Amino acid sequence: MNSMKNILLIFLITGSVLYGSNKNEKVSFERNKFFPINSKINLIYESSFGEVKNSITIVKDTVHIINEAEDFYYAQKMLIKNDSVMVIETHQKLSVLLFINRENKISYQEPLLRIPFPLMSNSEWQSSTTQFSGKYKSKVSMSGSMIKKEKINTKIGSFDTIKLTTIVKTDYGSENVVTEWYAENIGLVKAQIEVKGGGFTGFLRDLLGYDLITFEISDIKYNSK
Repeated sequence: MNSMKNILLIFLITGSVLYGSNKNEKVSFERNKFFPINSKINLIYESSFGEVKNSITIVKDTVHIINEAEDFYYAQKMLIKNDSVMVIETHQKLSVLLFINRENKISYQEPLLRIPFPLMSNSEWQSSTTQFSGKYKSKVSMSGSMIKKEKINTKIGSFDTIKLTTIVKTDYGSENVVTEWYAENIGLVKAQIEVKGGGFTGFLRDLLGYDLITFEISDIKYNSK
């Protein structure tokens, strides 16, 4: 009887070690699953600017992502390099009350690392470069981290996501804290931008009171092009 107890005890200890190691095992999150590039899918978001339509154009390894509402336009040109996502250009436009128009186009001396796929649990990263807007230039830095896996509820259902946070700063006082939720095989399903400094988003905060800009998926549309 004692020998049986000892065998059972050894089995339980061994089992707990094996299953315990699985809990601590690092999980890899692949770019093509959480940042899929599919020009046949259009994502629709409810946002601080009303309904925003998302579209994608692909030219070799460069991806042009456009988010557009009636009075709002935000586009990013991104480079997919070593399966990581890097920003090479941004373009923002806003119209307010028919007579206030603001536009800002930024290019980068070196691509700015956006998300270093494949991501691992508790990943952290940093990137910096010089950005150019017209005749002005400034230093820009980005630090990011993967916070955790999180299930979120939206208008069109629940999604299992990975939650990322990035902090973007420039040396002229612009600072934004961006929190994003990415779902497998869809991409970005929710985003929050906390405006802390100046720049284009600082203009939105000062003029319109947008100290927090939000986007949340409300529809997924498929096109045949």
